[in-house]
Amino acid sequence: MGNNITKQLFLRGAILALSIFSMSQWAMAQEEDDKFSLTVTGAGVQGYYKVVYETFNGILRDEYPEASVTFRPSSPAGGLVFIADGKADLSLAAGAPEIQYAIEGNPPYPRSLKGDLRSVMQLFNTQTFHFVLNKDVADEYGVYSFADIAKKKPPLTIAINRQGNLQVVDVAKDIFEAHGFSIEDLQSWGGQVSWVASGTGLEQLQDRKADMFMNVRFVPDARVNEIVRSQDLVWVEADQDALESVADKWGYEVITIDQSNYPELMDTSQPTITQWSALLAGPHVPDAVVYKFIKALVDNKKRVQQVHPSLKAFSAEEAVKIVNLDVPLHPGAERFYRELDLLEQGKTR
Repeated sequence: MGNNITKQLFLRGAILALSIFSMSQWAMAQEEDDKFSLTVTGAGVQGYYKVVYETFNGILRDEYPEASVTFRPSSPAGGLVFIADGKADLSLAAGAPEIQYAIEGNPPYPRSLKGDLRSVMQLFNTQTFHFVLNKDVADEYGVYSFADIAKKKPPLTIAINRQGNLQVVDVAKDIFEAHGFSIEDLQSWGGQVSWVASGTGLEQLQDRKADMFMNVRFVPDARVNEIVRSQDLVWVEADQDALESVADKWGYEVITIDQSNYPELMDTSQPTITQWSALLAGPHVPDAVVYKFIKALVDNKKRVQQVHPSLKAFSAEEAVKIVNLDVPLHPGAERFYRELDLLEQGKTR
């Protein structure tokens, strides 16, 4: 009887040891396997984020020649649904409203995505609201600030962004309301909103199809400076406290744009709101793949910094300033930041 028990215990121990060894070997194989695929989403097929994606794709292919990276067009909100549903792996352009509404299950999301998203890195913190008005319109109605707009109720046509772009549209609505009026008020005064992309909004401002442009750009924006050289524009002054209340709501920051960035547009430096953009992953993405993704970008940070002025500060120290709106850090990202002893420096918002 004793011998049988001893044999059974030995057999069980051997099976357990073999299982542990097999799992270890599988983990090592996963770690060493550079033949992985990623689907990146979160933005449209053109514009800034497409350039960012193409650069990231090039870096990953250079670092891991057998890797496959594809782009799936969507939007900042749609990208979160894709990664939550496992239809994509990484989403490039998530802002505070998209993340918050996704967690809460508020429209446009059909359900709460809490538990289905993982934070990976902060991409940048330099997307900045611009408040630009045609000067002849400003002179006609005597409006040079948001306070003037609230008081004098002019029938302005304001180009904001496409309605699905929550990080711009919902923050713009909050900025209006912090200054004492709403979009519904604007419409009741005979004004309207042009729901178009940023580039189209600037075209409408230049063609006078829109009186005012209220959208995010990077500072200084060459297109804004180009337009102001050919027609008179004014910067609409915002109240610092009003902006602070909006920024606090979303975990954004109020900064001051130095007049030197727009010498023909601004008489003095002006406060505004700057926004971060977060890169998120689905929980299905293997830890090693997320680790390798971040490592490849950080190892090639000079190449990333050259993509666009918005990324000139890109580094591991900036990437770790990930957003924490009930979105846990992906284990692969956590491993990378811990190895560099950076995790304690990461901001939570």
